[in-house]
Amino acid sequence: SLIPPSFKRYHISDIDYVTSSSGLVLLRNDSDNAYCYVGNPVSQQWVEIPPPPSDPKGANSSVACLVTRLDEDGVVISFKVVRLDTVQSTNNHLSVFLYSSETGIWTSKVDYYPYCISSMCDINLNGTIYYSSMSEPGVVVALDFYSESDQFRVVQLPDYPDYNKDY
Repeated sequence: SLIPPSFKRYHISDIDYVTSSSGLVLLRNDSDNAYCYVGNPVSQQWVEIPPPPSDPKGANSSVACLVTRLDEDGVVISFKVVRLDTVQSTNNHLSVFLYSSETGIWTSKVDYYPYCISSMCDINLNGTIYYSSMSEPGVVVALDFYSESDQFRVVQLPDYPDYNKDY
């Protein structure tokens, strides 16, 4: 109901919610995986994000998440849309396409990690995604999508007594 009628009028197909970050919402066109949309439901301002040039039909990548960068007052100053490169992602590395609101272009990034990802968007905090690991209980892995580095951080959760329970 918060999507403006003018937006719905041009997009007749199914629009699915993907995720949100700092008040912005990421939507995906369910019938056309190439395009996605970022918007603010309160102001009803929406922008259509084209597919990456290397995957113009969206056949080899999937919309994964949205990360935002905030200023000191908590106001969104930029966002990035993350698409998983399904052709290039393996158990040893994660290949993604990043769309930047600052530049309006897609870039690619490869992050190497030792753990299997259970969910791409567990927690999103100021440009960094924190996700749990399926292969290592009690561990959270952090990827900073605003960093040029392919480094990640591994955070061991304190007081993780029972590795069989899901926290």
